[in-house]
Amino acid sequence: MAQRIRFRKVAALVLVACVGLLTPAGRSLAAHYGYRSLRQGSRGEDVWYLQSLLNRLGYLNVNPTGYYGPLTSRSVRRLQEAFGARPTGVVDGGMLRLTALMIAALEWAENGYTVKPGESLDDISRAFGIPPQVLLKMNGLDESARVLPGDRIKIPVPEFEMYEVRRGDTLSRIAGRYGVSVDDLARWNGLRPPYVIRPGDYIVVVGPFEEKFDGS
Repeated sequence: MAQRIRFRKVAALVLVACVGLLTPAGRSLAAHYGYRSLRQGSRGEDVWYLQSLLNRLGYLNVNPTGYYGPLTSRSVRRLQEAFGARPTGVVDGGMLRLTALMIAALEWAENGYTVKPGESLDDISRAFGIPPQVLLKMNGLDESARVLPGDRIKIPVPEFEMYEVRRGDTLSRIAGRYGVSVDDLARWNGLRPPYVIRPGDYIVVVGPFEEKFDGS
């Protein structure tokens, strides 16, 4: 049986990935970091960035040094346990990107979604896949309400699962199991063609969905 872990506490990071609400720091990470796995003994700017993210999440309480030592490894294992992943202490590119997305999500959740010029509640509803009535109720608005640029709108966070890739899996096969599109699955996980995934990787799947496991 495939290992599947449910989360609600950090589900906001998936929502951020879906609608492109990455902070400049998150976009920088996705563009420049994650090209190598980080483990105890690693050194470099990407290690420094990882440590800064761990600090902001409360998993590491020392200043970033750029050296991946025992304290960093212990912090990573705690974070992996929070994600339901095996606590290996090794960070691959996917986990590094997800950690940055979590930071972006925390910033967004604290400040709310800021309405952009030209956006309406209907636009925001379509972008997040949330019925307008839900947005109105969550924000104490009536049906005649209009939003202005700079307004902050509360957005409900979806449930999601993390699927552990098994030998023989492809992104298409995983998408079929959950009844979602390959394009959506790739977007949620920051993947680009040819969509290389490996056994032991974790794939984020956003609900609601119907699982279609074949029992293999």
